[in-house]
Amino acid sequence: MSQATLATEDLAKISEKLRAGLRGDLLRPGDTEYDQARKIHNGMIDRSPALIVRCADASDVIQAVNVAREHRILLSVLGGGHGVSGFAVCEQGLMIDLSRMKAIQVNPALSNHARITKRIEAPLKQFAVQTSAERQNASDHSNPVNTVFWSNRNG
Repeated sequence: MSQATLATEDLAKISEKLRAGLRGDLLRPGDTEYDQARKIHNGMIDRSPALIVRCADASDVIQAVNVAREHRILLSVLGGGHGVSGFAVCEQGLMIDLSRMKAIQVNPALSNHARITKRIEAPLKQFAVQTSAERQNASDHSNPVNTVFWSNRNG
């Protein structure tokens, strides 16, 4: 199987395998939400992935990456919105959409010597992270630009 094209029967098998343990949504061309899901901020980009996985959590991401690797499918990841080049949307491959992953875990410092730690799912904006941290007295003002997206890092 070529990485650029997927036969209909291969697509059906791959879809079945993805749906088996997926907590999020799997979209295919023709599905109601498909066209909206493949659009990005840069309107010049008009690519059509064979499948779009809208991940609900990290296990969905792991499953999608493993299936893409196993079947040698072109893979792209839609995170937040600053990627104007269009790499987030692949042509006839598997697109992983992280836009629904918005969990924040803040562990405030227990003393003046401890570090504040945050576990942040992409694609949260800095404003959401800062607001959550402030509610727990764990603000560190790590990024003054509130529109910048995080990409699943620990701060």
